[in-house]
Amino acid sequence: NRRGIKINELHEFIKYIESNYSNINIKGIYTHLHNAKDEKYTLSQVEKFKNAVYEYKNRYFIHILNSKGFLNEKIRNSCDFSDGVRVGNIIYGYDGRDMGIRECFNYYARVISTYNVNKGETLGYGSSVKLKRDTKVGILEIGNIHHLGFYREFRKNLIYDGLKFLYRYFVPSYEIYKGDMGIKILGKSNMNLTLVDSENLNIGDYVRIAISPILGDSSINRKYIIKE
Repeated sequence: NRRGIKINELHEFIKYIESNYSNINIKGIYTHLHNAKDEKYTLSQVEKFKNAVYEYKNRYFIHILNSKGFLNEKIRNSCDFSDGVRVGNIIYGYDGRDMGIRECFNYYARVISTYNVNKGETLGYGSSVKLKRDTKVGILEIGNIHHLGFYREFRKNLIYDGLKFLYRYFVPSYEIYKGDMGIKILGKSNMNLTLVDSENLNIGDYVRIAISPILGDSSINRKYIIKE
């Protein structure tokens, strides 16, 4: 229910294209596993798709598996009728880390400026942060436009989300690191800048940023390193 063709309209749609548009060559049919965390739901989705496309098996390229579906043995085996796998996060090691797949990426941002702010003064939009001590503030050249902080998920379950909020309140959660040391974000990231506690940082230092490689904006410069 996002884009595409309803399953019950697939056959008529293919006939319509083939009958009216000789310049269009259909190469394949696919769907997306939009809720692969739910195994039971996804197995049902796969079965519906299989029933709809099986008659086209040797005619078109059929594909359905994504990273999470591929990593689930039951879901993967249920897709034995498909001809290929579309993987995304698994390419970068963002999925499958609990199965021994390693991350092959890191994002970094540079400290472009630092300045001192006195205890009791505020920072951020809406004065969202009131400092409890004199603080050396650092500015990083990264922000919302690069999708910093956009990866967290909430289930819209009052108990789950409430417990998660309390856990994060009492246990620091970091998205920025200098080596293995977590760096505290002061307030929320701005559009293209982020303020951090830079007690252990200096201008020109690079810090590692926890951003999903799928969400990370394409404007971020990339450097590819081949290791033998």
